[in-house]
Amino acid sequence: ILKEITGYDNELFLKELEKKEFIVSRNARSNYSFTKASLSATMDLSYHEPDKIKIFSYASMRESLSGKNKVREVFRRNGYHIVNIPAHWYETRCFGNEDTCVKKGSVEVYQSFLSPTPLRIFISPSTYVDLDLVKDASDVAPGKPKFVFAHIAQLHDAVYDGYGNMHRVQSNRDSISYVSTVKIMNAKILGFIEYIRAKDPKSIIIIQADHGPPAYIVSQNYGKELHLKNKQDFRFKFGIFTGIYLPKYDINKYAKIRKYFSDFFTLINTFRYVFAYLSDQEPELLPEESHFLYPDKSGLSYIEDNIDQLTN
Repeated sequence: ILKEITGYDNELFLKELEKKEFIVSRNARSNYSFTKASLSATMDLSYHEPDKIKIFSYASMRESLSGKNKVREVFRRNGYHIVNIPAHWYETRCFGNEDTCVKKGSVEVYQSFLSPTPLRIFISPSTYVDLDLVKDASDVAPGKPKFVFAHIAQLHDAVYDGYGNMHRVQSNRDSISYVSTVKIMNAKILGFIEYIRAKDPKSIIIIQADHGPPAYIVSQNYGKELHLKNKQDFRFKFGIFTGIYLPKYDINKYAKIRKYFSDFFTLINTFRYVFAYLSDQEPELLPEESHFLYPDKSGLSYIEDNIDQLTN
């Protein structure tokens, strides 16, 4: 999809990940076409449910993104220390639902049961996540297993121009900036992987997009129906990058999980399968579905458009 839209072939990066024993899928899909719905569903291990009039609430999505989600609950129940690295995007900043908040120039440690406070939100950074901060997170809570979450949005916003200079003018996103950002982030990601793998070879590393090209469909007419016109529209909105590194705890079980994650799958089952693998159980997978939601007139809730004819 990247090659179709921009003309740039990122296959060398994917092969480099595979040399590092990452499981890379070239057929993975998101379950939703935008971050609020997609990421919150992934972290809650379930699809969003509409109300009686078939409206999807933004409030429940936002709660999941703030850190009150099932993925963190599972890790916390199993003794993991929860680390969040806040992004410039408000919904994934530190809201007090983590044990440690790692920010540029500081590390905040506080009890996980504390409620969010206005002060914590106001002092969260407005910058993008630096992968060096993810490295710093590996030093937090020594001796304890950690779940580290970072929302990396540089690619989404195409923040590097053709000369490698950083800018932040989202309305000027173009193929040149996007490809430049891909190249720069590829190098940063590979360096990050080398650091983490050297420090802790048993680490699990999951690098995933949560939707396809963000500006492919734009509409100001929220009250009118939106439609994906053809299967190419569907591929563009739901096709995602995903790369996963897992230690080989059991050769036979690893072969199964490798086959699953290297073929077609959707984000909703990522942690379902990882948790099953870690607990030596069979995964309880949900059906692989994709749902197209668009905002209603309020902009605070969503309506679903039927795309069944495009998903087969």
